Amino acid sequence: MSIGIFNEMRSVESSLNYHLDRQGVLASNVTNADTPNYRPKDLVFNESLTSASNLIQTMEGHVQGSENVSYEVLTSNEPQNLDGNGVRLEKAMAQLAGNTIRYNQGIELTRKQLGLLRYAATAGGR
Repeated sequence: MSIGIFNEMRSVESSLNYHLDRQGVLASNVTNADTPNYRPKDLVFNESLTSASNLIQTMEGHVQGSENVSYEVLTSNEPQNLDGNGVRLEKAMAQLAGNTIRYNQGIELTRKQLGLLRYAATAGGR
């Protein structure tokens, strides 16, 4: 029998790993903004993740994804500058900021989940 809070923590851990890896990919776009012929990249979940066959419903109204989460780097086909570079610096910076916010939300959620465990383990602080 699995305990719900540990399943949630695995889900948050997977999300944190994704956003950490995505930060590196997005940062490389900003780093290469002046590199001729560079095509921007992004990290996305594989289509199999959204496939209904990979989802397990544990309770009515709740859906839990597969534990084997995978993602891949996709290269953008956006219009290029004259030097062949496709990075739009404003867009790349906005993607970095959004990804950072989502990562920080995952950290905060993990902190709160661990606080609940600590509270339960100490019998409510007694």
